[in-house]
Amino acid sequence: MNMKHLRLLASIIILICAGQVTRAQLVRFNVGIEAGALGGYMMTESRLSPGFDYGGYGGANIEVRIGRIFGVFGEAVYSYQTGMQTLLTDDGFSSGIRAGITRQYMHIPLGIQLWMGRSALFQAGFQQSILLSSRYSEEGMAESISPDEGALKYYTSIMAGFKFNLGRVVYINVEGTYGLSPAYVVTGHGAPVITASVGLGFRVYSYRKSAFK
Repeated sequence: MNMKHLRLLASIIILICAGQVTRAQLVRFNVGIEAGALGGYMMTESRLSPGFDYGGYGGANIEVRIGRIFGVFGEAVYSYQTGMQTLLTDDGFSSGIRAGITRQYMHIPLGIQLWMGRSALFQAGFQQSILLSSRYSEEGMAESISPDEGALKYYTSIMAGFKFNLGRVVYINVEGTYGLSPAYVVTGHGAPVITASVGLGFRVYSYRKSAFK
């Protein structure tokens, strides 16, 4: 999925919202900020070991709750991920080369929300990730390589998770993503990425508006 597909998805979500607004009695707009920790796994079992990395993220989001159950959301999230990997041979054995791989991204998730009362909501959608910077360094190398030629500029994921509300303002977000396209290339093999994250968020602005049926 490229930016053109992302714009198409956004247009579809807007059309769904327009249809829901005509039937909803109340529309609520929320603007929030969020930060947390994340872990990732590059699915390169035969090329890198262990394939795991870790880091953190932070960003802002907009929620539009339409009626009591349905909602949509969009986010802009920065993330930093790093990890030490062992390069494997074609036979799956250790090559003895250990490398540090660091990547920074801007993620743009768009999707829908299903509110389960006041305490929690489920959300799911697609996420477009844009590489901001990358670095590759092997143990014993005098200098690191930046940008890392293995890190791809764009990749797309599906995402899903739960938000647990701690009152009207504070919430906990538990979320996961699964790559639909490769994010990293090792010896010609593209590897999608899986991530899991836990964060703390604050709805810093809310606005309610009545709508006509």
